[in-house]
Amino acid sequence: MDSGDLFPPGIHMIDAARVGAYTGANRALLDSILDEFGTRSAAAQGIGQPMTSAAKLVASEHRVYLASDGAQLTGFLKVGTKHLYYYDRKGKVQELDPVCALDFFVDEGCQRRGIGNGILQGFLEVRFFLMPLLLIHNATGHVIFPWLPSGAYSGRGS
Repeated sequence: MDSGDLFPPGIHMIDAARVGAYTGANRALLDSILDEFGTRSAAAQGIGQPMTSAAKLVASEHRVYLASDGAQLTGFLKVGTKHLYYYDRKGKVQELDPVCALDFFVDEGCQRRGIGNGILQGFLEVRFFLMPLLLIHNATGHVIFPWLPSGAYSGRGS
C-alpha cells in the first residue's frame, strides 16, 4: 500500500492525537490507509467487520504501529487495553486490564521477510520503555504467537 510521503522507512506509532495532527490530503490518505488495512486484515482473518479503521482509532485509546519500507506500508499492529476476567490458580475470578494485541496484518506480498517481527519488536521496545508489559491475546491473537520473543508469553494459566 502506497504511503505517499507520510511515512519514511521504519515503525511508526499512530494514536488519536497523531491522527488529529494530520490535515487535508494527508489526513485523507492516513484515513484511507487505516481503513484499507483494517478491511484487508478482516478479510485475511475471515471476519465480517474490520476491527481497525481511522474512525475507530480516533474514538479510542488504541495505538496502531505501522511498518513502512519508505515506498509502501507493509503491515500494522493495533494494541490497546481490554477489560478481561480470568480464573486464577485457586479458581477465583479476577479482573485485569492488560495491553492486548487487537489486530495484526502484514501485506501478503511482504510476508516471510521479518516485517511482522519488526512491528512487534517496535511495539515491545516502546512498551518496555514506558511500563512493564503483559500481553494477553484475544480470540484472533493466535496469529501473533510465532512472532513473540522468547518469554513474552508463557502460555495458559501463567
